[in-house]
Amino acid sequence: MAQATGSTKQIIGILQTFGGLYWNPLDYTGPLSYVQGGDSIGATSFGFNNTIWALQGSVDQSNAYRVEPRPLNNGVTKWQLVWISMATGLEAAAGANLSAYTVRLSAIGQ
Repeated sequence: MAQATGSTKQIIGILQTFGGLYWNPLDYTGPLSYVQGGDSIGATSFGFNNTIWALQGSVDQSNAYRVEPRPLNNGVTKWQLVWISMATGLEAAAGANLSAYTVRLSAIGQ
């Protein structure tokens, strides 16, 4: 399984709550050397205690890649962020330098 090698940056700096759950957006910058299968990201990246119930990806600012979040287990404590080329529809190549690309993620969790 791939390990997270990208970096996160909080946008608003505080968790927003509704219905007993938290919502938090962040910017995620791609890794220096992409590992196919995707980067791993967990609940603590969003400031949650243990669970991401829903995770939304986006297209990067240059429209070259989109990130497709995929849950890694039933407890949804960890997710994969799979980088997909907008030009080909295929996953980014192994070893690709994605550090110039940033996507906006938002998650609901607890």
